[in-house]
Amino acid sequence: MQAVSERWPGLVPEIEAVERETGGEIALAARDLQTGAALLYKADRPCKTASVIKLPMLVHVALAVQEG
Repeated sequence: MQAVSERWPGLVPEIEAVERETGGEIALAARDLQTGAALLYKADRPCKTASVIKLPMLVHVALAVQEG
């Protein structure tokens, strides 16, 4: 999937620069909950969870969403 961004046109080149500079691979999907605008950057790329900090962060986000 190609990078898609109508609302944040400057963000995609920055993400690509980080990938080049670090040699890493980035995949993300984000949605503006107020407008529904979406940013997809190689969102179909499989990713491995690399750290245990992600679980508490996901729980925190889920609770925040549930609380509104």
